Amino acid sequence: MFFRALYRRIKALFLRRRLERDLNEEIQFHLAMASERQMPRDFGNVTAVRERTRQIGTLGVVEDFWQDLRYAVRVLSKSPGFTAAVVATLGLGIGGTAAMFSALDAVLIRPLPYPQPESLIAISERHEKWGKQDVSWWNFVDWRAQSKTIGQMAATQGTIFNLTGAGEPERLIGANVSAEFFSILGASPAVGRLFGPLDGHKGADPVVVLSNSFWRRKLHADPDVAGRALTFNGFKYTIAGVLAPDFRYLYSLDVFAPIMLSANEMGGRANHPGIEVIARIKPGFTLDQVRREMRVISLRLAREYPATNTGESAVLEPLRDKFFGSFDKPLLLLGGAVLFLLLIACANAASLSMARAPLRAREIAVRVAIGASRWRVARQMLTESALLSLAGAATGLLVAYGSIHGLTAFIPENLKQFRSIDVNIRVLLFALLTATATAFLFGLAPALGGTRIDVQNCLKSAGRSLAGNPKLRQVRQLLVISEVALAVILLIGCGLLLRSLGNLQRTDLGFQPDHILTIPINAVPARYSDEQRLALYAKLYARLEASPFVKSAGRGQCLPLQGNECWWQPFSIEGRPTGALDTLPTADFNLADGGYFRAFEIPLVRGRLFNEHDVKTSTPVALINQEMAHRFWPNENPIGKRIKPGHSELLTIVGVVGNAKRRSIEGEMHPEAYYAATQWSGGTKLVIRTTVAPAAFIETLRRIIRQLDPDMAVHDVRSMDYFVEQATTPKRLPAILLTAFGAIALFLAAIGVYGLISYLVTQRTQEIGVRIALGARRVDVIKAVIQTGLSLAAPGICIGLLAAVGLTRLMGSLLYGVSSTDPGVFGAVSVLLLAICLLASFLPARRAARLDPMVALRCD
Repeated sequence: MFFRALYRRIKALFLRRRLERDLNEEIQFHLAMASERQMPRDFGNVTAVRERTRQIGTLGVVEDFWQDLRYAVRVLSKSPGFTAAVVATLGLGIGGTAAMFSALDAVLIRPLPYPQPESLIAISERHEKWGKQDVSWWNFVDWRAQSKTIGQMAATQGTIFNLTGAGEPERLIGANVSAEFFSILGASPAVGRLFGPLDGHKGADPVVVLSNSFWRRKLHADPDVAGRALTFNGFKYTIAGVLAPDFRYLYSLDVFAPIMLSANEMGGRANHPGIEVIARIKPGFTLDQVRREMRVISLRLAREYPATNTGESAVLEPLRDKFFGSFDKPLLLLGGAVLFLLLIACANAASLSMARAPLRAREIAVRVAIGASRWRVARQMLTESALLSLAGAATGLLVAYGSIHGLTAFIPENLKQFRSIDVNIRVLLFALLTATATAFLFGLAPALGGTRIDVQNCLKSAGRSLAGNPKLRQVRQLLVISEVALAVILLIGCGLLLRSLGNLQRTDLGFQPDHILTIPINAVPARYSDEQRLALYAKLYARLEASPFVKSAGRGQCLPLQGNECWWQPFSIEGRPTGALDTLPTADFNLADGGYFRAFEIPLVRGRLFNEHDVKTSTPVALINQEMAHRFWPNENPIGKRIKPGHSELLTIVGVVGNAKRRSIEGEMHPEAYYAATQWSGGTKLVIRTTVAPAAFIETLRRIIRQLDPDMAVHDVRSMDYFVEQATTPKRLPAILLTAFGAIALFLAAIGVYGLISYLVTQRTQEIGVRIALGARRVDVIKAVIQTGLSLAAPGICIGLLAAVGLTRLMGSLLYGVSSTDPGVFGAVSVLLLAICLLASFLPARRAARLDPMVALRCD
């Protein structure tokens, strides 16, 4: 019944096309055959016949498409195992690709949510000796006044606002900004107004602008909030306005104040008080032109202020690079990895389709025999491939949804509110395009191979002519070799990242992070003098150390693994020659007390720690780390030596402590010196080593702090394990994701080898039966089949190793403590792939060795 219907349809198509080619010679014959199509009876009107033929052709194309689609659904539904395998394979490839595209779209493709984002830039300073640094306030003022290519320039300075008098005390992250900040970013108020040119100047009332989220959460979205007063850091501020809900910045900020309020605290031109600068280029100018102008301005300032600006230059970069530049390499690496995974999935699907081709050989032969063109057969097979790809894309979108959580963890907390990774319309379109390309990639080889058959022999031998086609067998072998090679590349990248992560986790941090709880503390400045604040902290330590759950407690300005929160500065050593500021050695300077080192278990190497005798009226003292001692006093005892940081007074070194990783785990140790927290004022962080799990002590800590000062906010309480985890995240998540991709690639490669070997064993059933019947040992049969598997694995592994040598060099910046051509990783991956391929070959080899010769010889 099937062949009769197929015969009628193909014959009708054949006759219609013949009509289009030769209307004048065969018109009577074709009109008779196509009478059911209601062709014109006016045989002399050739124009009418041609027009009717054109209409029939257009309708025929649509009808052919629906016929191909219906037939593809019918054929695939009769092979549920094959369909499920291909859809699952393509779903993994397309899903991983779509998930990675969603991350690339969020970070690299999607523009910043500001007007004309391409004209936005970030400006920082770089010293030829000391490297990149924050901007000096007075340099910013001169840049803004002298630049002719920049339209607007704004300064921002992160700060803390302690809110009191409005319910529960709260510690808020905010910023001091210049008036141009909001206009540069195109911000608009939802309530009230934003800053004007007079805000923050002498005589003006202190004002703040609130974020929309804070306004809704704390002030219940009160529309009459403008003009109300709030108390921050013990001072009254008038609310000028509330930002619109769509405003986003690099950091999640709740409160904005005019930077002019703190301009008097910026220090001299040599001071770099954490200022960041953003600007908008004037229309008609390029970034290179602005860079050239800023270079000229920097040289001019160096001539005017040689003591502070010699060697200083302005560094300009697109604002997008400041926001997301650190994610470019990891995301591109993962994007390349997932592309390899997609290619492996396509190769696997093509291999499965070609393995199924012999089962459809007679069907194809019959269609060709009754008049179907080779293009018609190829089109039908491509339609089936497209249908499988669309089903794979639908499955892949489900995989992508499930992968979003892992990719979201790749973005730091401060950027999650700015950028979200989701499956949006662009991702859907990308998945559709990927499915189309995939249908072509994995459907082309089966489509071309399926049309090149010997119809006569195929009809006689039930498809054996197609099954034994050596060209198709070679194509399948090439596909499997390609799968193995791509899997080798992915697994080597995975192995390098995993080994790098292992090295990172085994790195000696210089301190013990377990059972450490940290909390920022800062008594309201308006309520406490420096002496009163120190007395408050002393009471807090006494209460904490009286608790049976506390082993030790202390405080410090900058905690380990929290980046560049401390300040670095040049210093001179008493008794040694000094020169210009830029010729002096530099070190990181921290603020700590003796409890800080006991809590972190940072060892005392020499001398003593800070103690209760180090007060404001006593001799200023300092501690230094081992790196600083070895670098500046390599063959001396530094105890008793004196140093002078910047323009500060001389500090006497009283002790040497162990090195502790502060900027990053993988970074080098830097010279670090510590001021005594009991001699200097400043915002600090409380460090507590507990005898119980840190989370279990948080409520007790809140109660102790509230008893001492109800207005002191308890906020951002973190365990030190959290910071260790954050420090390893840039290395850990790429390793985890690439490991997942590598595991899938390994599985697909194993399936590819297994499928091809099984296919070859099936085709050689009679040959194997003859060999066994003639006395071949079963172990010889197993060896022969395994050798076939090795002939696929060995070239794939060799090609993959050669390609990996070049490609892994691109990963250098993501590795730690391991070479990009590490022989251990390369060797381990080669052995693993070889073992997997041997196992995949052994299973069909064992089945071949168990063949009954009589059954095999009767096999047709």
